[in-house]
Parts: sequence; structure tokens; C-alpha cells
Amino acid sequence: MEKKKWSISILALVFVMAFHLLPAEPGAQEVLKIGMVAPLSGPGAPWGAVWKKTASLEQEKINAAGGLPVGGKNYKIEFIFEDDKYSGAAGRMAAEKLIFKDKVKFIVGPISSASRQAWQEISKANNIVACGNTYTRGVMGPDHPDFFRPSVTGVEQAPCYYKIITEKYPQMKKVAIINRSDVTGKDSVKDSRRSAKYFGFQILTEEFYEPGTKDFYPLLTRVLAKAPEMIDFGSSSAGDIFLMVKQSRELGFTGRTMSLALLPVKEFCAVAGKKNAEGHIYNVMAPPFMTPAALEYEKEYVKRFGEWDEYAPKARAYTNALLQGIIRTKSIDPLQVRKTMAGMEWEELDGAYKFTCQWTYGVPHQGLSPFYFTEVRNGENVCLEVKDVRWVEALTRKYEEEAPPEK
Repeated sequence: MEKKKWSISILALVFVMAFHLLPAEPGAQEVLKIGMVAPLSGPGAPWGAVWKKTASLEQEKINAAGGLPVGGKNYKIEFIFEDDKYSGAAGRMAAEKLIFKDKVKFIVGPISSASRQAWQEISKANNIVACGNTYTRGVMGPDHPDFFRPSVTGVEQAPCYYKIITEKYPQMKKVAIINRSDVTGKDSVKDSRRSAKYFGFQILTEEFYEPGTKDFYPLLTRVLAKAPEMIDFGSSSAGDIFLMVKQSRELGFTGRTMSLALLPVKEFCAVAGKKNAEGHIYNVMAPPFMTPAALEYEKEYVKRFGEWDEYAPKARAYTNALLQGIIRTKSIDPLQVRKTMAGMEWEELDGAYKFTCQWTYGVPHQGLSPFYFTEVRNGENVCLEVKDVRWVEALTRKYEEEAPPEK
């Protein structure tokens, strides 16, 4: 009996040893989880949907090619998408889930300043690298070493808009400014006001609306009574801009409209009306100045999702900047990736980008990129002029020195 027990024990030990000595499954890869905090519902959903699509496409392409090359290894990419509903409370919940449950160290997002402010201290304390948007100065600086912003904000965009507008439409000098009454909107109004004054515009009125507003007629009636030649909707969310443009035209406004926010032109024209959207100004790459890389990407995007989103090249930049930082670092250590990304220069679909603007924020974490001065014409985007990143950097640095922000 004892011999039988010993025989069974020896056989079991041999089996366990053999199992552990078996070669790893062919093709097995380590997985790099990356979180995304974006508005997949609510007023920012038109932007968040494109962020999710572009990240999903990058994940598919990278994994199909064998993974993300990092320091001699190839990592399978896995994005985990969380909806912040374009709000602070939902943003905090999304980030906490990603950081504490999913154990991610890299996050793409958010778009909303309220969302970012709700979880920026958690991100900092847990050594995260976050690569997002937002239009608020307060989310970036030496106190927030974890945050990088590839795309321009109102601080950098507004002077570009107003300079080109003064050159192309010198007769326009009276502007009304409208934005949301949240932190993003209030900061954006400061940016528009500062640039408008710097370039000699007369600001007739500044108006704020509550998030969730659908009936803008009372507000727009007050604004139009001032007889503006242009309305600057700043960083208002896409859905709100659609409605404000529509309702302002219904009230008889015939002047120009513009926004610092990018808009999906098909949805814009569908909601606001093609005729009402005519002449709207924003910064988005469009014909005839599409780059070869963007044209190739458009084919891939349409094949995968069925239709093109003009915002896709900008949306992709948030994911790609982070991935470039990881690849160049040759490590998935977030603290090392931060060092690499500070001051990093890289190529995007719409041209050369660089993290810089330390003269504004104290750290070179703010991205600058080419500026595409584009109008809606007959339901399509038509780019009238492109300024490269060197022009944008020179203008915004000079502007920052000569037009200091409000205290």
C-alpha cells in the first residue's frame, strides 16, 4: 500500500514538472491595457464616438501587425472604454474604475475639463500618463506632471483664428461671444475675449448658457439685438453649436459663425440645416489640403466604419501621441514615458506636432499643430488656408508675451 502511494506521488510530481517545462503557447503576448475616458453619451458624444473609433482602429492595426514594439517586446494592445458623459462626476467614476479595478497606467482622455479636474489628483497620485484634451489652463503645469495635451486649446487657437479673420474679412469687427457656463466655457470665453481685443475687435456681449439647454431663442434674441457681425461659440459642445446656429439663423442672423470646437460637418448640416451652416469657420483639415497620409487613413476608416469623420485625424492624435511616447521610451514605465513625451516632436495625419508652450504652462506638455482655416461651403468643409506648426508657435508665443492673460 505504501509503495503504491509513493508511486502515485512520484507520478504526480513528474506530471507537474513536465507541465511547467512545456514551451509557452506560440504567439502568446503580454497585454498592455490602455484606458479611455471620453463622452460616449451626452453633449460631447459626437467627439467621443470618433475618439473610440480611432483608438479601436489603431488597436486592430497594431495587434494585426504583431503588437506594439516596446523595448524588444511586442505588446498586444487592449483599450478599455469608459463613458464620462462629458461631466465631472461620471469622469471621476470612469477614471477610478480604470485605475483601481483595471490597473491601467495609461489613459487617453478626457475631452471635458470638468471630467479632468474631477480625477486629476487621482491620476497624479497613481503615476498615470494621461493624454487628453480640455480647454482649461488649470489642468496643466508643474503641479500636473501626468497630463499631456496634443491638440491646441483656446489659448493657442483663438489668436490664430482672429489673426486670419482680420486678414480675410477686414470689414468684420463686431463680435458676440457665447459659451457654456461650466469651467471649460468660462475659460474659453477668456481666450476669445483676449484674442478679439488683441486684434482690434469690438466685443458686443458675452453670454453663458446652462449645460443641457435646448431652447436658445431667448439668449440669441438678446445677442442679436446687439447687431453682431460674427458669433464666436468658442468651445461649446458640438450638439449645442448645431442648435445655436440653427436657431440664430431662424431669428434672422446673417453674419458669420465660428467655433474653436471641431464639428462633424454631416451631422452639423443635418441638425442646423445645410444653408444655416454655410460659412461656419473652424480649424479642421479639409480639401484641398488633405495630406497623403490623411487620404490613406480616410480609406481605412471608411472601410472599417462606413463613413468619414473630419474630426478623425485630430481624435487619433491623442492615442497616437501616447503610443509614440511608449515606443520611444522602450518601456511601459509611466514615469519614464512622461520624460520622453515632454518636448516630443512627432508626425500626425495633418502634419508635424510638438509638445512645447513651457512659456505658458511651465512645462512642455502642450501640443502645437498645423492650423487649418476651414469654412463650411455647400454642406462640405473647404480649407482656405493652412499654417504650419512653426507659424502657430511663433504667433502664440508672441501673443502670450504681448497679451498677458487675465488674473
